[in-house]
Amino acid sequence: MPTGLLLGANDASGDDFDNDWQQIKTTLLALLNQQPITKSQWQDLFALTFRLCMWYESSNQIIVDNFNKVINTFIQNKSQALGLHNDKHTFLLEYVESWETFYRLCDYVPQLFKRLEVSSNNNKSSNTAVSNKKTQCQFFRDTMLTKWKEKLLSYHKQRLLDNVMELIIEEKRDHIYNAQLITSVKDAFVHLYCSRDNDKLDTYKEFERTYITNVMEYYKLKSSITLSEMSISDYVRYVDTKLKEEEDNCRRYLEFCSMKTVLETLEHHLINSQKTILLQECIKMMKDGNTADLIIMYNLLDRVDGCIDKILEALEAHIFESGITTLLIDAELIISDSEKYVDKFIWLYTRFSGLLRDGFGDDNRFLSCRNKAFKRIINDRTIFSINIPTKNNRGASKAEPESRCPELLANYCDLLLRKSSINKKLTSSEIEERLKDVLLLLKYVQNKDVFMRYYKAHLTKRLLLDTTADQEMEENMIEWLRNIEIPAEFINKLAKMFHDMQTSNDLNNLFKEARDGESFDINIKILSAAAWSRGSGNVNVSLPSELTEYINDVEDFYLQKHTTRKLRWNHLYSNGTITFATNFGKYDLEVTTFQMSILFAWNLRPNDEISLDSLRIATGLNESELRKTLFSLTNNSKMKQQVLVVEPTVHGFREYTRQSIFKINRDFNIINKSGKIQKRGKVTLIGRLQLAPEKGNEEENKEIANLRMLRTQEAIIKIMKMRKKLSFGQLQLELMNVLRNMFFPQKTVIKDQLEKLIEDNYIKRDEHDLNTFIFLA
Repeated sequence: MPTGLLLGANDASGDDFDNDWQQIKTTLLALLNQQPITKSQWQDLFALTFRLCMWYESSNQIIVDNFNKVINTFIQNKSQALGLHNDKHTFLLEYVESWETFYRLCDYVPQLFKRLEVSSNNNKSSNTAVSNKKTQCQFFRDTMLTKWKEKLLSYHKQRLLDNVMELIIEEKRDHIYNAQLITSVKDAFVHLYCSRDNDKLDTYKEFERTYITNVMEYYKLKSSITLSEMSISDYVRYVDTKLKEEEDNCRRYLEFCSMKTVLETLEHHLINSQKTILLQECIKMMKDGNTADLIIMYNLLDRVDGCIDKILEALEAHIFESGITTLLIDAELIISDSEKYVDKFIWLYTRFSGLLRDGFGDDNRFLSCRNKAFKRIINDRTIFSINIPTKNNRGASKAEPESRCPELLANYCDLLLRKSSINKKLTSSEIEERLKDVLLLLKYVQNKDVFMRYYKAHLTKRLLLDTTADQEMEENMIEWLRNIEIPAEFINKLAKMFHDMQTSNDLNNLFKEARDGESFDINIKILSAAAWSRGSGNVNVSLPSELTEYINDVEDFYLQKHTTRKLRWNHLYSNGTITFATNFGKYDLEVTTFQMSILFAWNLRPNDEISLDSLRIATGLNESELRKTLFSLTNNSKMKQQVLVVEPTVHGFREYTRQSIFKINRDFNIINKSGKIQKRGKVTLIGRLQLAPEKGNEEENKEIANLRMLRTQEAIIKIMKMRKKLSFGQLQLELMNVLRNMFFPQKTVIKDQLEKLIEDNYIKRDEHDLNTFIFLA
């Protein structure tokens, strides 16, 4: 260890400086060349550099110059030695080993000159002089790295890149792996930067560009050969495998920031250049249901802009065309069987949902496309349609076709919820599952008001005839309808119907207690007109005297408890059981009120023959209802023996004439399964309860159209009252939003109802813009 470390400034001389630096240089070169250094030499190195930095005047620049010479000498020698290696593996290994050693020394060597940097800052502010220890030696570190880049890498860079790229291509072509060596070379490019560099990855980007160029050239050649030698399916699997391999290679051989660039370039060469062929094959796979290859194809094409949009267009067309074709094949069968109708639609939905799940991974874009296509199928009017008339202000009427789907869905719900052969075959969980299938389809129905009308009619019959199979399931169905955004007004009416039935049961119990001991059994149903009425008139009928007396008693009993209410008897909703005595026994007949009124005409004269005119006078029924009711007693298709006999025989209710004579069938009987005649039994003649005077389909559809007009007027007033002033386009959009859960308002209907409201002074046109409407308070 040198003596006299603490020397005065006057004791320092140039010879001492040169001697000290020569000793520092010898030890420093030994350190750079990884030669053995004793502990004493290491300690002397720090002591001498400290002495030079602190005690020799104007030593700073001299030390820097001498340091540069030492580093230059070392790097030049290293570059010459590196150039002697002809084998690429040996060359790369030698470079990596030399670089890693040098890079480690870049952290240690600058520590020797730490005092030089601090002393050079003594004239600056104290805050600057006391710099962070991590950056004190940055100048010398940057010098070492810059010299390596200028004196060694610039000379060998091209050979380095060529050799390492050869290893990468060998790995892809021959599966010869040198992952560690490639990664080490990449790291050498990544870490070679100075603190003053604007882009710290500037050196690495040369490696990245070379990598992309070489890999893309390889795949460009490979893809053209591969596509000509293999099928599209095999090519798709090949590309998928190579993309995954390149992702792994990017993680190993490149920085994360390079992955996107590499993959985008690779996608261009392997996918985008062949996208026309791939799109055609993708659509073919989709139509063939080849989901195993389709999911791979989808993942590839999803990487290319614009491809998914074309697949979506093809998918929507495929679902619609395939669905319509399937329905056309079985159209005659499913139009008359709501169960088969729903089953067919659920089969289609399941089939296409499976295609999206297995072929497109349930991508939301494809699910939306399926929903759009399925909505078109369900609301299609070319196969199953009804004609809903529209009427303009001039009174002209035009029939607009609409899908029959809402009606058939309501019919199927009725089959599941009432006591029917289908209901008996299914368990409760199976019925729930099928009802939810109906709700799934109902979400796609545009004109839900038609469904609501038919569903309510069926529910009314189930409640009045007590044919509900499961009360809890009925109530659950109401909640499920609420969840799919069926209007609250309709849901509340259904809930009110159930409440009325419970209230009626309580009233019946009280009435029976008040008339305890009487054998005549009556079941009263007090129904709220707002919830149950369909806006149709009642039909007059003459009731049997026994029933009339009880009706008066019921009215008196009810009005004692509810003095402010008014009862209106609706005989269309009524039915009862009568005992029918014949030559073979006594049978209980379940009949409507109209049937009961006709049969009671023979109550006091069972053997008489009665004409059509006499029955009309006796029953008080109008001609149409009388004929239809008589036909259900003389020509009931479900009965082997009829209750009434008519002469002459007819095949339709319109064939009755003034000469038609009716009489009781005294030989009426019931034959059991063993072929024997029963003396007692029960027979229902009700069929499906009629809730309104018989109407044709055209008249029913007119009622739907009229109700829509009123709904449209109501919605227009509601919107205009809130907005005060709106253009026709804005009003149309808001109307669609308000009415979307009931029906889709047609533009002509909206215009007609606007004119009607203008005539009634609810709104007016803007004087300056006839296409703008103003609400009148």
